[in-house]
Amino acid sequence: MRKTAWMWRDDSTDAVMGVTFDEERAVLQWYDEPGCACTSSDAEQPLADFLENGARWGNPPQHILDEMRAALGAF
Repeated sequence: MRKTAWMWRDDSTDAVMGVTFDEERAVLQWYDEPGCACTSSDAEQPLADFLENGARWGNPPQHILDEMRAALGAF
């Protein structure tokens, strides 16, 4: 099973952030204070853009970015 969702606390805002990967659409869906993630995301980013340019939203810590790149590079 591939990991396709991550959550972390943004130390600069003390907010909980999250991102999910929609494999069918090859899009990252970014969430600010995601809760149950029952609503739509706050922003979307194409996978190719993330792999080339990094995260555009959410300010993930480096260890989360490293894990995301490792998991999403297989798509």
